[in-house]
Amino acid sequence: MSNFLVFIAILFATILAISFYNKNYWVLKYLKTNDEFSYESLNSTSPKNVITGTGFIFLVIFYLSLIFFNYYKKVALPNNFIYFVAMSFLITIISLIDDIKKLDPILRLLIQLFCVFSSLTCLYLITVNIPLKIVILLSLIIWIYFINITNFIDGSDGVCCINVLNFFIGILILDYFYDLNCFSVIIAKIIIPILIAFFFFNYPPAKNYMGDAGSIFLGFLVGFSFLELIIKEMYFVIILYIYPLLDCSITLFKKILKGYMPWARLGDYYFLKPKKLNSYNFKELSIVSKKVFYLFFIYSILNFILIILSVYLNNKFLFFANIILAFGLILIFNSEKIKPS
Repeated sequence: MSNFLVFIAILFATILAISFYNKNYWVLKYLKTNDEFSYESLNSTSPKNVITGTGFIFLVIFYLSLIFFNYYKKVALPNNFIYFVAMSFLITIISLIDDIKKLDPILRLLIQLFCVFSSLTCLYLITVNIPLKIVILLSLIIWIYFINITNFIDGSDGVCCINVLNFFIGILILDYFYDLNCFSVIIAKIIIPILIAFFFFNYPPAKNYMGDAGSIFLGFLVGFSFLELIIKEMYFVIILYIYPLLDCSITLFKKILKGYMPWARLGDYYFLKPKKLNSYNFKELSIVSKKVFYLFFIYSILNFILIILSVYLNNKFLFFANIILAFGLILIFNSEKIKPS
C-alpha cells in the first residue's frame, strides 16, 4: 500500500476518532474546573467548555497505525520495542490522569524519569564514542527535557501542533536527502496525518485541546527521534525544534533566576506574551491567537526553506540562519505589538 493511501487512512481515522470522542464527551462533564485566572485560562480562546484530553487518541491511532504499517511494510522496529510501547502508554495514561486531577509535579517527574530510563534500551547508545554512563545520563536529561518543553509550548491554540509537525516534516525532508533508515521516519509518517487531522479541531479558536496526554506523548516521540538521529550524527535535527528549544530554555533560565521552580505555570513563554498583554476577552484572545499561529506558519515555511537549502547545499552556516530566524520570532512576540485589531 502506498504511503499516500496510508496517510489518508490515518488522517480520516483520526478525524472520525476525535469526532466520536467529541460526541461522547459528556463522560468528562464531572471534571473539576477553576474559574480563576491561571496559566490554563490563557489557553481558553474560545468558550470555556472546550473539549480537552483529546491527546490520548494520538496514542491509540499511533499504535493501531503502526500495526497496520508493519503488516504491509514490515518496518524495522527499535531495539526492545516492548519497552517503548509500555512506557509511552504509561506516561500518556499518567498525563491523562493529570489532565483530570492535577498530580504533584515531583511525582510526574519521577514517573517520566522511570519511563524514559526504561526506554533508553530502545536506542543504540553503545555506538556513541563516549563513556556509556555519561551517554545514558545525557540521553535521560535530553529526553526528559524534550518531553517537558513540548508540554510547555501547549499554551496557545495550534502552537504545539505546528511545532511538532515542523519537527516530523523536517525528519522526512532529511530522510529524502540522507535515507535515514530509522524508526523516527516511521513515527513521522504516522504522526503527521494524526496532527493534521487534530489541527482541524485545534486551529484557533480551538474546539479541542490535546491536554498533557497529547503534549507529553508527542514530547516522548520527539525526544526519542531527536536522540535516534543525534546518535546517527544527523545534527541537522537540532534546527527542526529550534524555536521550542530557544523559547523554553531562555524562559526557564529566567524563571529559575527569579526563584521559581521550572514547572511553575506563569504563562511567561514568549509566544504567550501577546495573549497575556493584550486582552482576556474570548473574542479578542481568539484574534490574537490566530495572529500568533499565522506567525508560526510563516516561520515554518521559512524554516523549511532554510532546512532544504542547508542539506542540499551541505552548508552548515545556514544552520545559524535557522537560529537567527527563531530568535527573530521571539523578538516579535516580545515586542508587544501583536494586538486584536
